[in-house]
Amino acid sequence: MKIMKPIVGIAAALALVATPLTAAYAADDTTKGSAIRLGADLDQIDTLNPFTSIFDVALTVLSYQYDPVAGTAESGDYVGLLADDFSAEGNVWTYHIRDEAKWSDGEPVVADDVVWTYESVKNDKAMQVANGESVGNIAKVTAVDDKTVTFETNSPTALHPGTLPIVPKHIWEKLDDPATYENTTDVVGSGPFVISEYKRGTSITMQANPNFYGGAPGVDKLLISGFKNTDAMVLALRNGEIDMVGGLSSAQYDSLKEVKGIETYQAESTHFWNLTINPGWKTTSGEAFGTNAKVLEDQAFRQAIGQAIDRKTLVDRVINGQGSEGPAMIPPGSPGGFFTQLEGVARTQGTEEAVKSLEAAGYTTDAAGNRLDKDGNPITLRLMYNGSSTANTATAEFVTSWFKDLGIPLDVKTTNWDEMSGNLIPKGDYDMYIDGWGVGQDPDYMLSINVCSTLPDAPATRGASQVGMCLPEYDAVYQAQHTELDPAARKELVIEAQKLIYEYGAVAMFYFDDALGAYNSDTLDNLVVVKGSPNNRFSIAQATVKGADEGSTGGSDGGSQGWLIGGGIGLVALIAIGVVVGTRRKKSADDRK
Repeated sequence: MKIMKPIVGIAAALALVATPLTAAYAADDTTKGSAIRLGADLDQIDTLNPFTSIFDVALTVLSYQYDPVAGTAESGDYVGLLADDFSAEGNVWTYHIRDEAKWSDGEPVVADDVVWTYESVKNDKAMQVANGESVGNIAKVTAVDDKTVTFETNSPTALHPGTLPIVPKHIWEKLDDPATYENTTDVVGSGPFVISEYKRGTSITMQANPNFYGGAPGVDKLLISGFKNTDAMVLALRNGEIDMVGGLSSAQYDSLKEVKGIETYQAESTHFWNLTINPGWKTTSGEAFGTNAKVLEDQAFRQAIGQAIDRKTLVDRVINGQGSEGPAMIPPGSPGGFFTQLEGVARTQGTEEAVKSLEAAGYTTDAAGNRLDKDGNPITLRLMYNGSSTANTATAEFVTSWFKDLGIPLDVKTTNWDEMSGNLIPKGDYDMYIDGWGVGQDPDYMLSINVCSTLPDAPATRGASQVGMCLPEYDAVYQAQHTELDPAARKELVIEAQKLIYEYGAVAMFYFDDALGAYNSDTLDNLVVVKGSPNNRFSIAQATVKGADEGSTGGSDGGSQGWLIGGGIGLVALIAIGVVVGTRRKKSADDRK
């Protein structure tokens, strides 16, 4: 039997991607009183539905609103959130919902809320985009009484079954289609803050939840303003228009180090950046779609062009040494020892080696040095990236130069995540793009989005697949690690899964970047900056605003001490990555926080 200690508040803390926008609140009276002003790239919100959202900014907002029954501490251990204890016997897990857990409308959180959430996700594939792996091994969820719920799994599992964000049944059961619910008005949640106003792409106001089981927050509101680039956000911080910013470039970070009233932070990140290569998308039934260059369907070609990336140069010159190199996708800062250098399969990087590999695979050049496909036609590839990131821009310049050395010109398109994720990527309308992901406390989610079942059911519709990969041998390894209870044996399986992803060649790693950020120490008080964690968590558990109105409805004495006991409801300052994987779910971005 395993018994979980009653620890308050931990994994509800999630990522606020500190990326760009337009300071919507800069001159607004709503900044007065007890409010913390944040910045984010609100264009990176795909949806605020907790079951279909996979983008980091949206996941952050959602993490403040909805808790699972259990989460993951920084140590990697599971702790109670909505549940204050649990026990496990074989394939049956039993949770007790804490008596003080209430929804923001005052209704108690009960076992039926948990059952309804899990059954709805299990029975609706459209609701499995962000959480499919959370329900795949669950046979049955049962409400024993109002405060007791049991999970029966089909087989033993290495993952805790209680990590799905829970929504209020009395609200969601009335919806015609929960999978398409926008969830931006009349929001009811269990977390420390809930949305009170949402202006797409411009601003979000989150109101403190006085019914939060961890105690009322120390501030009345979170005011999240949109910025179009990080330079604008840095300027807003300097001007006192926002209180904190993350996702800084090395140059931005260095420029803030000596600014009076501003504190900077740096910590090892659990994020990676990569080149995503289109291998040719197919549906679950095998129907091909998209506009990829046909040479990219050749695994040997994908592997060869991936070799052209000089990861050390990117670490040294794009992020000024503030990070580490690939080659695999599970970061070295992630718990569990799942990082690997891919001994035995990793290929030597550099354009000279890439040229050798291309020649060996049958891709020769003409007299002018143009790389030819196997029909003798010159190869041209498209590259797109989010232009709001200075690091992405610099990376794109290096990639363009390296591909030129291969004899492959690139048609480079600067765009934004809204266009990429909402239009081009789902349609398979690309050759390559610069991408970033956050990997949480457990690698399962990052691995799960590469199994065959995550492919879309129909062309140009959004599935959960990372790159359109489908390999039966990979699926077998993924499932084996998902159910392996021995930590050492599971580690080997996770490493094997990473090798298969690497060999497939649709993900060419760049680097793991350190988390860089800053906050206004003249504005914020009682702010706990936890250093040395992979998430570099800003704890707002007891944060207060200097000079706030005394009539504030926030928690007394600077916030709930209970939050700190469990590690805090935190603000995870992430690099603006665009597509991510749900944080809190598995603790994976803090699950892609």
